[in-house]
Amino acid sequence: MRRLLARGKSQNEAEQLVDSVDRERHDFIQKYFRVEWPDRAVYHTMINTSIGEQAVLETILDLAKTLDARVPAPTRAK
Repeated sequence: MRRLLARGKSQNEAEQLVDSVDRERHDFIQKYFRVEWPDRAVYHTMINTSIGEQAVLETILDLAKTLDARVPAPTRAK
């Protein structure tokens, strides 16, 4: 909020932006990692994309494997 306000956003604009980013982040994490946001394992994951596409891909796949090991697979209705 402080950064947005310092950049000239009104209180209302800043609140709306923070809320929308949080919703988008939650939806993204839920869709691709099947965990609830904030999840500490995902929350603390940042990837410096300057390390190269292959390294980024491997990092993401390793994270997905770690999360898959923690989260039980959903059961299918018969």
